Amino acid sequence: MATEGVSKRMVRRALEAPRRRLVLDYLTGCEEPVSVEELAVGVVVEETGASPERVTPEQCGPVRISLERSHLPALHGLGFVDWDSRAGTVQSTTRADDGEADGEVGESEWPPALANDD
Repeated sequence: MATEGVSKRMVRRALEAPRRRLVLDYLTGCEEPVSVEELAVGVVVEETGASPERVTPEQCGPVRISLERSHLPALHGLGFVDWDSRAGTVQSTTRADDGEADGEVGESEWPPALANDD
């Protein structure tokens, strides 16, 4: 995925969504690709405080759909995740692992790789 044309503004806008930041946090702790279903469980756990064993399919379904329709395509387009929609797997990229997605939205300091973008 080419990301040369990605601006600081595009990254900021993408990371305004708390769920996208949760996705990046979750994936940064994973060494191997995870299924979108496993990721959905992880997001539900973080958003609700439930234990993974107590997460129901009714909770995961809407989260999985939002991941597949909105969040994963956006993060993939920015080069923060490798998402294989056919296999149903996702993993963080070196761009995310190198900290380019760190920081709160609205901070004046951005990672050096994004510092010169408009």
